[in-house]
Amino acid sequence: MSIMGPDVTALTLHRMGFLSSEEKILLKELFSSVSDILALSSRDLSEILGRRVPVKSWKPREILGKAEGDAEVLSKGEMDYVVLGEKDYPPQLAEIYDPPYLLFYRGKLPENERPSLAVVGTRYPTSAALDTAFDLSFQAADAGVPVISGLALGVDTAAHQGALHGRGYTLAVLGCGCDRLYPRSSAGVGYGILSSGGCIASEYPPGTEPLPYHFPQRNRILSGLSRGVVVVQAPERSGALITADFALEQGRDLFVVSPLLQGPHNQGCRNLSESGAPAIDALEDILQEWEMHRDLPLKRRFEEAGTDTGRMLALLLKKEIEGTLVRYRGKTYRRMYQHG
Repeated sequence: MSIMGPDVTALTLHRMGFLSSEEKILLKELFSSVSDILALSSRDLSEILGRRVPVKSWKPREILGKAEGDAEVLSKGEMDYVVLGEKDYPPQLAEIYDPPYLLFYRGKLPENERPSLAVVGTRYPTSAALDTAFDLSFQAADAGVPVISGLALGVDTAAHQGALHGRGYTLAVLGCGCDRLYPRSSAGVGYGILSSGGCIASEYPPGTEPLPYHFPQRNRILSGLSRGVVVVQAPERSGALITADFALEQGRDLFVVSPLLQGPHNQGCRNLSESGAPAIDALEDILQEWEMHRDLPLKRRFEEAGTDTGRMLALLLKKEIEGTLVRYRGKTYRRMYQHG
């Protein structure tokens, strides 16, 4: 955001949902002010863009009113935004076919120094899939790999939780305005993301409701921000498979999880595997693929044996307080290495 305040021209262009990002950039290059753009007729727009712009889509006064409302929300300082083409816009997202013209966000955008990993899956996972999403993301965060997901119920939430417990960076891409945390049941995780230095992001303006058709569109951002996508568990018609499709279109690495492949709720992942997606056993497989941290040991579930039960429990509690052990869903995880 400019030190002069929100750019109403950029916000107005973003509100023109009938334009592509390229068309919005063109209009901003051609016209010096928002008033010049809004003075155009639908016929003028059609001639400039080389395609027909429906008259019913062109409502200048309404569009400006919404943009001014967005500017008012942004001026409160609880949310920021970045425009395609600006230096702070995530470069990997700018590479995709249809990047959002404007990205709203709360918190801190990724620094792009390390490749990010998207961890996604069904909203109705098995217990094993929840544990796998948590463990994989815990490992990624502990190794300094940012974790991207969608804050949805199930696998997404477990992925964010794993990253938070691993003391790493995690970013949630929403299918609604990022002034709200959706679903409500994941709000606690969302606040945890913000308090830990992570990010909540969306292309949708403040106040936008979580409509069903928003989520497939947001998935292109989720994969676009990442170098690779892991689909932990997905039935044949899971929304996570849309993210997988975007990953392939965008040239991202796509992985499935080997130990879960034969489960009855994972036909979607089996289809991906049969189509060539590599099946991984743990994060180390991805790190080796990316030539990162080859010499570092895998993080594994921690088991400590001892004859003195009281002494063992005291030691476990001490390590948990120190942060070297983390408990999740009745299991204990050991932090094997930490970045930074």
